[in-house]
Amino acid sequence: MVEMVGLLHRAGVRMVPGTDGFDGFLLDREFELWRDAGVPNLDILYAATLGAASVNHHDKELGSIEPGKLADLALFEGDPSKDISALRRAAWVMKDGAVFDPAALYGQVNIRP
Repeated sequence: MVEMVGLLHRAGVRMVPGTDGFDGFLLDREFELWRDAGVPNLDILYAATLGAASVNHHDKELGSIEPGKLADLALFEGDPSKDISALRRAAWVMKDGAVFDPAALYGQVNIRP
C-alpha cells in the first residue's frame, strides 16, 4: 500500500484519507503511512482538510478556517507540518463549540494514544 500511495501522489492523483476503524487512531497511522510513501506533511494535511471537503463538495462551508465556515478545531503538542505524528498528541479539541481535554477522555476509557 505504501508504495502505491507514493506512486499515486507523484502521478498527481487526488487522494483523500479515510478509514473504517472505530477508535480514530487508525487515521493517524494512515497519515504516517502516507508520509512513509513520500507524501509531504503539508499535502497530507491539505488532503485531510480542504481536499476532503472539496472532493465531497463541501469546501464552501468546511475544510479551512475562514469567516462564515463551520469549524471543529484541535491543538497539538508539536507541529504536524514538520512531524505528522504530532497529530497523535492532541492537547485541546473543540467539537461543535464544546471544548474537550483529550488526556482526560483517554483516561476515562483506558486508552493510551
